[in-house]
Amino acid sequence: MRNLLFIIFIAFLTTSCSSVPDAKPTEDQETATKEAIVSERQPIYTYGQKTNSKELILNFGGEPIAISCGYIKLVGTIGGENPQALIEIGGKGCLFSIGESVGEYNIISINNKEVKLCLGK
Repeated sequence: MRNLLFIIFIAFLTTSCSSVPDAKPTEDQETATKEAIVSERQPIYTYGQKTNSKELILNFGGEPIAISCGYIKLVGTIGGENPQALIEIGGKGCLFSIGESVGEYNIISINNKEVKLCLGK
């Protein structure tokens, strides 16, 4: 029994231990790899162009729209006497009411499907 355990122990040691240490890539090799990966990537989608429209309508499920403060997108609405809109600006969610400013635009109406913004009113 002892001999069998000894053979298993030796077999374990010889198969699990590598005699060749892992070679670490040099800084030049790492940079070349990163550059190759980045240069091969193509955009999956791009957002719409910056708008110069005097009136914007943000719809649920619509693409983000570029304005002076960043890309904006309608994320949610809250109905009631004082309706509010949850608008994502540059990846951050902000809650707005009618009359408040989003960049150079002011919110003029909020309903359950869309938010209307008007330039500088």
